[in-house]
Amino acid sequence: MAIGFLTRSMLASVFVVGGADSAKQPGPRADMAQQFMSKLNVNLDDEESATLVKTNGALQVLGGVAMSLGIFPRLAALGLFGSLAATTVAGHPFWEVNDEQERQGQFFHFLKNLGLAGALLAIAFGPNTKASKKK
Repeated sequence: MAIGFLTRSMLASVFVVGGADSAKQPGPRADMAQQFMSKLNVNLDDEESATLVKTNGALQVLGGVAMSLGIFPRLAALGLFGSLAATTVAGHPFWEVNDEQERQGQFFHFLKNLGLAGALLAIAFGPNTKASKKK
């Protein structure tokens, strides 16, 4: 039980801290969101894109805390996975970068997020440890 809390909390920390930062200071993330959404033919003004980033950040904090505390951890992990997938594609499009050094940096962040996504899916679809302990 304690190991589950510890491991979920370790994973959740990146979402709680990063989400809080996004919610407080959307800054350049709002510009990236605006550019990404325009590729989907959704035009957001500056305020709308900042609100989108703040909302995503708040949801990451909520999902991270819930997952850490074991409150619907599978659902929280799925929600975080969805948020991470969207922010990874929007925020680390290494395939669009011409500068080799910047491309490598973006690729590294993309792979890091891919690893986080795998951990979230392991929580969402892994064995139910509470049920297996009752047997």
